[in-house]
Amino acid sequence: MLNGAAVHVLQRDAFDKVAVFVDTVAHLRYCHDDGGSGSGSGSGVGGAGGAELTLPLPEAVPRAFAALPEFHVKDLFDFVIQQLQQPDAERSMDLDRLLVFAVVFLNSPNYIRNPYLRARLVEFLYALTPKVSRGVGPDTFTKLIAGNDFALRHLAHGMVETYVDVERNDSGDAGGGGGDKYSTRYYMSVVLRALWEYEPYRASMVRAANASPKFTRFVNLLMTDTIYLVDESLDRLVTINEIQTLQKDAAAWAALSDQQRQDKEKHLADLEKQVRGYLLLANESVFMLQYLTEAVQGPFLT
Repeated sequence: MLNGAAVHVLQRDAFDKVAVFVDTVAHLRYCHDDGGSGSGSGSGVGGAGGAELTLPLPEAVPRAFAALPEFHVKDLFDFVIQQLQQPDAERSMDLDRLLVFAVVFLNSPNYIRNPYLRARLVEFLYALTPKVSRGVGPDTFTKLIAGNDFALRHLAHGMVETYVDVERNDSGDAGGGGGDKYSTRYYMSVVLRALWEYEPYRASMVRAANASPKFTRFVNLLMTDTIYLVDESLDRLVTINEIQTLQKDAAAWAALSDQQRQDKEKHLADLEKQVRGYLLLANESVFMLQYLTEAVQGPFLT
């Protein structure tokens, strides 16, 4: 267990790293806009030297940014996500800056190409939601979004981009922390549900649906995921029932060797865990389909 002084040192080191990323991008954006003219879409946030950070970032990644090590992102958000489970975590964290960082790079796949590294940013947002976090107040997430116009304008678009991008790289990556697309999409669905409760965000999501070229692909993947998850769950439930029926037959169960019983028990536990995870995401996906189709119909009819 780390003492308070050690945690404080780690926090300062982590935020120094994220400051380098954010301030470097702000400076690059400032140069790209010929002196901070703010020509990008949406409102900006303060960056290095008083420049405004706006999206989109320049398409070509400058060398000054490419030289920054990506493992800093993983280390930072591994630490932050863990700290968000500690009591009163929000008092010692610069959540606004972390939020801006997440929004910028969810919208900038050219700058962090590994989608599972960007998925850690989604997991950070997930860790802030009232459903998950023990270290922030129940209304912290909504207040954080409501108080940040930059995030309000751009977060929905970034979530759609990342939802689609994880489909193209479902093998994980040791440098980005690995994982699978269904875990990432479950985190997204919980975040999107929490955001949907905030009225101004709904308008932002509708704008993203109308403006993002990937939104139709997002809808297709959402529907495909839902069908797949329900289908796979039903198949596994059949096998679960077969093993449980065998366990209830005392004579048939006793006729198996110790190794066979252990294998079946392990298989049963694995199947039950898989079905639980699949149905959690399927439930969130169905709910997302419900509220999205109430507000946006076009992409679902394409």
